[in-house]
Amino acid sequence: MTKDDLMSTIAPPERVTQQRVITLFQDELKYDYLGDWHDRNNNRQVEDGLLTDWLTRRGCSQVQIGIVLHKLHTEADNPTRTLYENNRAVCQLLRYGVLVKTEAGQNHQTVHLIDWAEPEANHFAVAEEVTLKGGFERRPDLVLYVNGLAVAVIELKNSDDLKRALPALLAKWQPIVGVHAERCYVQHMKTKWGSCNPVTGNIRLNTELAKKPPECLEYIFVHELLHLREPTHNDRFVTSMTKLMPHWQDCRDKLNRLPVRNEHWSY
Repeated sequence: MTKDDLMSTIAPPERVTQQRVITLFQDELKYDYLGDWHDRNNNRQVEDGLLTDWLTRRGCSQVQIGIVLHKLHTEADNPTRTLYENNRAVCQLLRYGVLVKTEAGQNHQTVHLIDWAEPEANHFAVAEEVTLKGGFERRPDLVLYVNGLAVAVIELKNSDDLKRALPALLAKWQPIVGVHAERCYVQHMKTKWGSCNPVTGNIRLNTELAKKPPECLEYIFVHELLHLREPTHNDRFVTSMTKLMPHWQDCRDKLNRLPVRNEHWSY
């Protein structure tokens, strides 16, 4: 099952709601609509062109803008830190600005990325289906930008979307794993992405999985389905998971590092 197969099962009602939300941002909040970016290459948390345009209108030189962009990307993509640490560093730049020195002997100047004193002076925009690739590939429904900086995402999927994905998952994986789930249902769970009862044959999936990348949903589903055959995380379980999904650990790590509300999640 491909990502597109899974995504196609989570669509129609969400599409209507998504369009209504976009219209709200455009008509009521005066956001610019940037388009559907699911096939657009190089989507980033910093849209250089939009930020460059805004800083140019604010009177910044191209040299200053180049330094700002370099600093932003350096902090956002630092491979020696965690995603949380990178995000925290970028937030500091958003709050306090970037110190810029264009020539030797000059004093540093602070280039502010957001005008906190006059909110109306900022450029607000929204894009939909923004595919973000890399180690944590995902496609949030809507991304909100301030001066080309991604500051928020909006997910519109719900538990009904997740329920629609289950028949295809059951049809694919039950014969491969060699087990039959008596019941598979979704509910809100505070500490787990899923659970399985090998005695009753029931599988539960967290409703929040509807908002996560499709491969993460598939990983959790296969994980719980396999527990019908191997109730514990013993060596046989790990070996079977690796045979079924060779990259299951990547999915696990991706899922555990994606944000979910203000709760602590692990798996």
